[in-house]
Amino acid sequence: MRSTSVAVALLLAALLEVGGDALIRWGLRGGRAAGFIAGAAALFAYGVAVNAPRWDFGRLMGVYIAVFFIVSQIVASSRGASVQPRRCCWEARWLWPAAW
Repeated sequence: MRSTSVAVALLLAALLEVGGDALIRWGLRGGRAAGFIAGAAALFAYGVAVNAPRWDFGRLMGVYIAVFFIVSQIVASSRGASVQPRRCCWEARWLWPAAW
C-alpha cells in the first residue's frame, strides 16, 4: 500500500473506533437501542478496515496509536469534554503543573 492510502485507512479506522465508542456510550447513558446498534456497526466496520488490507497492522500499531490519540482528542474537545485529566489524577501535577 502507498503511504497516502495507509494514512487514510488509519484515519478511517480511528474515526470508526472513536465513533463506535461514542455511540455505545450514548446508548448506555440514554438507554437508546440505536446507539448500541450503530456503535456495534461502527466497531465491526473498524475491525474490517484494520484487518481487510494486506498489511502487517502490528508494524503500524505505533502510528495508529498516535492517529487514534489525535482523533479522540479532537472528538472529545468538539463535544465539550475536557482533554486534560481531572484534578484527582495523580499524574496531573507532573503533566500539567500550570493547572495546579
